[in-house]
Amino acid sequence: MSRINEEFINKYPIPITIEKIEIILKQMKKSICKIKNKKAKGTGFFCYIPNYEIYLMITNNHIIDEEIIKENNSISVTLNNDQNNIDIRIDDNRKILQ
Repeated sequence: MSRINEEFINKYPIPITIEKIEIILKQMKKSICKIKNKKAKGTGFFCYIPNYEIYLMITNNHIIDEEIIKENNSISVTLNNDQNNIDIRIDDNRKILQ
């Protein structure tokens, strides 16, 4: 067992195995992405809110704000493995929540 895992388990004594932690971290990594538009770049993550059945991409306001959405018709997103690039088209259905 690595030192980090030992410290985590000692600090947070909950009934969870290292294997479960690794599964959770692996799933979390899938949601992280790099975001780029004509003026800025940064990171963000995808999440799903089941009670509202909404999928969100969350990032800082300087990466995607109302001005950027008005000026661009898409945002380039690179998924966590740096091999899958996708362009997310911006249309009237895309909303910014502040």
